[in-house]
Amino acid sequence: SDLVLGVLKRSLVFNSRNEGLGAALNSGARLALVRGATHLLFLDQDSIPQADMVVQLLEAVNHPERAPIGAVGPYWRDPRTRQRGGGQRGETAEADFLITSGMLVPTGVFDRVGPFDEGLFIDSTDREWCFRARSMGYRLFFVARASLAHELGDRPVRLFGRVLRGWAHHSPQRLYYMMRNRVLLYRRNYVPLGWKCHDAIRAAGKFFAFSVLIGPRLANGRWMLMGLWDGLRGKTGPFA
Repeated sequence: SDLVLGVLKRSLVFNSRNEGLGAALNSGARLALVRGATHLLFLDQDSIPQADMVVQLLEAVNHPERAPIGAVGPYWRDPRTRQRGGGQRGETAEADFLITSGMLVPTGVFDRVGPFDEGLFIDSTDREWCFRARSMGYRLFFVARASLAHELGDRPVRLFGRVLRGWAHHSPQRLYYMMRNRVLLYRRNYVPLGWKCHDAIRAAGKFFAFSVLIGPRLANGRWMLMGLWDGLRGKTGPFA
């Protein structure tokens, strides 16, 4: 109806072209700031929060003993594979970084840390923002009582008839951004050295798995190599 369309036009930002995840998040944040929002909640389209998730996050982000808090995020679980993240269920814990979906940020913090890096386009935007916030002295927390159903990746990876927890299929083009953007983060001095070393090992394993074991192997390998090369030469933005 005209009423529903009017509400959508006031609540959604329609982009004429794909400007990337970082730009989309930033445009939504700007709209919320103009309307006087005190907090920003970021969600993916494949996530379903439990009924009281936002209440739990708000309570945690205002906890005086954990200040200065930059952002909080929920305990999340992929219903397809039972993979989970966000610390142990029932325990609130400090985090190195949070995934975008379910992350709650006070608007004052977002103003000081700055917007998401639009040059990353689609992958690692959450990690980069969180590392930047932590370099400025802010703390991040997983909130035990907040829960989110979240699908990680396009679909689970199966090898020899078994689902591999922690692995998900991605298009070759998405693998390009995954490889390129992690190299871009390696080049930044505010990204922790420990994460760089650990992630470099993960990157080697991902490259082997998706170029040797998981199809389309040739396309995966080619796009990942292009991503590594573009990361080394500092290329940002969309692939084209």
